[in-house]
Amino acid sequence: MRKRWLLPETPDVLGLLRAQVAVTIDGVDAFAAWAGGDAAAADVVRDAEHRGDAAKRALLRELRAAFVTPMEPEDVFALSRGIDRILDYARDLVVARTAAEFVGASSTLARKQCELMLKQASVLQSFAQGLTKPGAE
Repeated sequence: MRKRWLLPETPDVLGLLRAQVAVTIDGVDAFAAWAGGDAAAADVVRDAEHRGDAAKRALLRELRAAFVTPMEPEDVFALSRGIDRILDYARDLVVARTAAEFVGASSTLARKQCELMLKQASVLQSFAQGLTKPGAE
């Protein structure tokens, strides 16, 4: 039988943050496909947004229960909230317009915006992968 100290378990906050970013990457990829004319990708964006919300809730639940975190809890919360907004905005665009309206309004501009979102999501993923626990280097 394992002895349990009075301190709570230490959740993998960074792993949960990485999981939220992974869902966001899936959603942004689907958003780019939707903007490129794949109407079926709209459902993938909506699904990713729901999974992103669930990932954010799981992260925040564990963050509240954690005694010690690898980053300041406020910073983790702010980062998670910002990551969540990416999918919220993508979902809102999908809900507000059909692919034909969005792409037809400005094909070049829409594609550039999607390319920028993909690049930003890639940078975010690289950042999340580079996060380590203090002293784990």
